[in-house]
Amino acid sequence: MDVRIEEKDAFTLVVKKKLFSLRTGSDDVPKYWSENIKGKFKPSKYKKVGVTELIEGTSAFYFGIGGRIRKTKSAPKGFEKMEIPKNTWAIFTEKGPMPNAMQNLWKKVYTEFFPKSQYESVPEYELEVYSEGDPGDPDYKIEAWVPIRLKNVK
Repeated sequence: MDVRIEEKDAFTLVVKKKLFSLRTGSDDVPKYWSENIKGKFKPSKYKKVGVTELIEGTSAFYFGIGGRIRKTKSAPKGFEKMEIPKNTWAIFTEKGPMPNAMQNLWKKVYTEFFPKSQYESVPEYELEVYSEGDPGDPDYKIEAWVPIRLKNVK
């Protein structure tokens, strides 16, 4: 797992969202991907993105499948626009076949990186960014983006 810290301006996504339980999300989200992503995005138009929208104080979250879009464009039918605010992001990179590679990356982020780092996550959105190529390939590149702040800074 490689990590870099980057400031990013606000940007806009178009996503198809669904509500999930924290208890079953690790099984249900990959199914949601396979049911909804095929043929929805042309590689020249979108980089595939998964976005988790945390619901504070609950055991549920929204997960959206989509991609970046210019703010001035409208969302395709069945999708909605989502504004992601300006943030400092910890961007984690890993390679491996899906969905295990992403699930393992998230585990490392929260059990290895955050306990030892000077940062904590900001409870807003978390992003999964997928490269082009075969998601079953052992060299398939993925990224997990987490908005961060220094620990003890509110």
